[in-house]
Amino acid sequence: SEITSEIMMRREQKSQQEKLLQIFEMSPSGIATLSGPNHIFEFANEEYYSMIGLGREIIGKSVAEAVSEVVGQGFIDLLDGVYRTGQTFSSRAVPVDLNRGPDGERQRRMIDLVYQALRGHDGEITGILVQAQDVTERLAEQKHRELISHELGHRLKNQLAMVQAIASQTLRSAEDVLSARKTLAARIGVLSAAHDTVIQGGLGTSQVHKLVNQMLEIHDDPTATRFSVAGPNLRVGSRPSLSLSLILHELATNAVKYGALSTPDGRVDIVWRVMGEAKDSFELVWSES
Repeated sequence: SEITSEIMMRREQKSQQEKLLQIFEMSPSGIATLSGPNHIFEFANEEYYSMIGLGREIIGKSVAEAVSEVVGQGFIDLLDGVYRTGQTFSSRAVPVDLNRGPDGERQRRMIDLVYQALRGHDGEITGILVQAQDVTERLAEQKHRELISHELGHRLKNQLAMVQAIASQTLRSAEDVLSARKTLAARIGVLSAAHDTVIQGGLGTSQVHKLVNQMLEIHDDPTATRFSVAGPNLRVGSRPSLSLSLILHELATNAVKYGALSTPDGRVDIVWRVMGEAKDSFELVWSES
């Protein structure tokens, strides 16, 4: 009877261990168990293998042998401390350099890490439970979202400042309310179109020739063009793009009212270039004849 009870107890313990291993295997976090003061790998789930790099043979080896690149990064000392004191170590977004690239090259990963002491029936520490979750991609996405949010806020402030300046200038120089309304609507329309061009350009930039062509669509006749355009393919930032669109609009409007475009034979030449020894200055020349 005693032998039968002992066999049943062992079976029950084995069944519980198997269930526990199944739970570990299904865990979305990397889990490994280490035994003894040398931290020998007893078990590691698939997620743990994925985190440190597939293809490694780690079971039966110490951490220092199986994942040798972490030796100089302080993790063996942390494991020794948990094994000695029994105090849990827990930290978020710990930088870990692992040889897990396609060709075994080193990669830096950010990992949420927990080391917990495992104890035997007598209460003595027998090993360490490792729980690790790779949060590298999540942190990168979070940083990207914060960057986009900051950029959107910056652009919105720029837009509002420019609209305020346009409205102030228009109302100050307008002869009457009707002309002020027409001029203001036209200028804000140009600003809106330029903003769309900036968004389509990607990375908050646009190209000079696109901004010039945008102006030509409004003020030129494709069947008998009166514009000559020349310049290199240059990309400019969002704020200069919006300013340049407004400048081109004002020059074209002035040319239609009083300049070259107010007569049938008038022409406009637009040329731009990069200047300076460091090639850090931009010049656009608008010539009417």
